Amino acid sequence: MPLVSGRFFATTDDATHPLVAVVDQDFVRKFFPLKSPIGQRFRTNLNSKDKPEWIEIVGVVPGMRRWVDRDQPVPTFFVPQTQRPASFMSVMLRVSGDPASYAFVARSTVQAAITDLPIYNVYPFEKALARMDSVWQRRFFGWLFGAFAGVALA
Repeated sequence: MPLVSGRFFATTDDATHPLVAVVDQDFVRKFFPLKSPIGQRFRTNLNSKDKPEWIEIVGVVPGMRRWVDRDQPVPTFFVPQTQRPASFMSVMLRVSGDPASYAFVARSTVQAAITDLPIYNVYPFEKALARMDSVWQRRFFGWLFGAFAGVALA
């Protein structure tokens, strides 16, 4: 993912330092349309148990389409795993050639850095898209429940 402005996360962006985020251009368009977002702060509740915390924007990346069934962009921000560990994380790699041939190298590289991190569900991006592309299911069940509601009202 290319950097539009600012910086990516640094090794100093850890739990002992103030919270930082990299935001996408959709986030910038929505919340900071008239000024540079670098150095600006926003508040959010990263954990429902915590109270909202201030997060400083250190970088901007291009907007991305994260949901297949949404026409409108979704403003997105990213925080370093070292500041807010998540119970789940996805990693995507762009490779040339057969993606399956890179699975062992990717798994070995990650496990060399974080030895106790379980790695599972390694598959090509096309399979991930197929799993996310449940638009027909939502439309079908929306239509079905609408039909039932219409019959119930009749």
